[in-house]
Formats: sequence, C-alpha cells, structure tokens
Amino acid sequence: MKHCIRLVMICIIGFYSCKSERPSRYIRLRAATITGRWELNQLLTSTDGLKLFPARRPYITIDSAGQRFAGNTGCNSISGPLDISALKIQFKEPIIMTKMACQGGMEGESIFLHSLHDVNSYILNDSSLSLMKDGQLMMQFLKH
Repeated sequence: MKHCIRLVMICIIGFYSCKSERPSRYIRLRAATITGRWELNQLLTSTDGLKLFPARRPYITIDSAGQRFAGNTGCNSISGPLDISALKIQFKEPIIMTKMACQGGMEGESIFLHSLHDVNSYILNDSSLSLMKDGQLMMQFLKH
C-alpha cells in the first residue's frame, strides 16, 4: 500500500512540474520569434491599403524582451511601449512620433496608426505576422 501511495505522489508531482514548465517556455519561444523588423504587406481598408503609401511601406521593429517597438508610418518615425503576452499584443500609449509633412502619405499614416492602436492579438507564421482585432485581421507584415 505504501508503494502505491508513493507511486501516485511521484506521478502527481511529475505531472504538475512538467505542466507548469511548458507554457512559459512556449511564450518565450513565441516572443523571441516575433522580435525583429516587419514590413507592412496588407492593411485592411475599404481600398487597397498599400496604395495609401506612395513613398515607402510602413514597418515596425519589435523588441519583445524590452517590450518596445519602433518603426515608420511610411512618412514619420514612431516608437513606444508594447505589451506582448502569449498571443496577445497591444501597442501602448504614449507613441512618440516625428511630425514631418509628407506628400500623399498622411491618410495612410492615420489609418496605419489607428490600426496599430486597435489590435489586441496576433498570429505568427514562419515569415508573416498578422495583427488582429477581436479575431479579425487588421494588418499583415512580412519579416524583413
């Protein structure tokens, strides 16, 4: 009887120790792979979103360890705090931005910034990052 109780206790302890290790390791792995520079490939708007950026495409550079991001709106440079946990992401205020006047890119910049502000989750594939709002695709980036 004592041997059965010991065996059950060892199994329970082993089960819980393995179970608690996996999520944190998985989260660290996902956070490490999201780190880097991502160039905008798709912006969901009523028109072709990429046509809103005649000079250059927006991009973001994510530093998951430092919980920060930086990038460019296609016109102005941006940076700010970032909250990443599991599959959730939030671009937090204050977002610091330069104030250059750019020809033809101001509408796209406004839509890009509003979309960044609204996202609350992400899907990460090999070379693409999809930013979502309540499960709906808002923006898609390619690893650069």
